[in-house]
Amino acid sequence: MYKQNRLTKPDCNQNNYENFKNCIKPTLLEMSENHCSYCDEHFYNSGNLLVEHFQNKNVFPELKFEWENLFVACNSCNNHKRDSLYSENPKSIKPDEPDYCFDKYFGFDSYNGKIIAKDNRAKLTIDFLNLNNEHNTEARLSFISELVINEGRIPDKSFRFIIDLFNAHA
Repeated sequence: MYKQNRLTKPDCNQNNYENFKNCIKPTLLEMSENHCSYCDEHFYNSGNLLVEHFQNKNVFPELKFEWENLFVACNSCNNHKRDSLYSENPKSIKPDEPDYCFDKYFGFDSYNGKIIAKDNRAKLTIDFLNLNNEHNTEARLSFISELVINEGRIPDKSFRFIIDLFNAHA
């Protein structure tokens, strides 16, 4: 996950959910800089994007139109997260939390492509968002290989937290 700054909610009609999603999607994409809000893969690599509810809209129907509950996600993250149960204790980390920083909660193992939890809340978030699923770990390892092959030149715009770590050690 990469830090996102929550933008002002666009003025969208909430009478029709499909119209609402189409109205807010450009702002959510701007907020995420065209990346999946969870795995941070750039959308030109990950395929379709979806308006995603951090807390499941079926379990929490009152949050269906709640701006702070909405993000964009790739199909992989959305599908993996769909069956996860949100917990308030401890609460999963959201990428738009004011004090969120990847290094505060997570580490990264460049040998297996997995994100490492630094505390219980981070572990819950990794599990809730399924950040270490096979698709994500393979994509991260492939990205690292491209970074090495290209001698540090960034092969694409995915995985900004890896680029930050790479630049910190360069």
